[in-house]
Amino acid sequence: KNLENAEKAAEQFKLIQAAYDVLSDPQERAWYDNHREALLKGGVDGDYQDDSLDLLRYFTVSCYSGYGDDEKGFFTVYRQVFEKIAKEEMEYMTQEDTEEFPMFGNSQSDYDT
Repeated sequence: KNLENAEKAAEQFKLIQAAYDVLSDPQERAWYDNHREALLKGGVDGDYQDDSLDLLRYFTVSCYSGYGDDEKGFFTVYRQVFEKIAKEEMEYMTQEDTEEFPMFGNSQSDYDT
């Protein structure tokens, strides 16, 4: 309680609530536990480097060339992205959570598949 400065108290409470939300979610907690040292040591001054996949670079057509199955083709590029995402997800799954991830497909895949 901070009756003299209710606005600052509310701001602090929001930070505590956000931390609680992260730590109470098993997946978020696992990510935090794996990146804790980097966050504590380098996150403040900008030296932190996240080794997870940077998805933003795949939100543009310049990340692929054509719609074929060659190395730079749409289907190959995005198939590799989805495989990396699935791999990252599987690293944090428990035995009970295991599930199959669908394949992205290729230029010859039918729509339903």
